[in-house]
Order: sequence, then C-alpha cells, then structure tokens
Amino acid sequence: MKTITDLEKMKTQEYRPFANAYDGLMATLEDYYIAKSNGVERIKAALNDWDRESQIQIVNHLIIRISQSGMMDFDAGELLALVR
Repeated sequence: MKTITDLEKMKTQEYRPFANAYDGLMATLEDYYIAKSNGVERIKAALNDWDRESQIQIVNHLIIRISQSGMMDFDAGELLALVR
C-alpha cells in the first residue's frame, strides 16, 4: 500500500508530459471524474492503492482541481464519500 511518503516522492519524479508524476496522477483522476461516465468508480479503484491518509489528501486536492476547472454541477460530496 502506498503512503504519503510515496505521494510526496511523486512530486519529484519526472512524468511527461506533466510537470511530475503527482500532477500526472491528479490529471488522470480529474479526467476520470469529468470525462468518464463511471469516473467515481475509477477514482475509487485508483484510491485502493493508497493508505487512508493519502486517499484523503488525494481527494482534497482533486476537489480543488475540479472546482477550479469551472465544471458545472460539481458535487464535492460525491468524492468526499470515497474517503469516509
């Protein structure tokens, strides 16, 4: 199971075309939510690789990213429910 330490390491790992592996992960999860009909289920499956603390951090950052994207009818509670 991946931890916060692994999440922090991702911020220094090269991952093209993104700035780093962390940004790549966030972009992938954001794409799941915005573009896929089963996006929440895909995000839930991806979170299974991470410990609870990491899941909470990932979901909170994902909520910020999606909110800033200007997506209409965004329900942050839907994502928060994944870590409750």
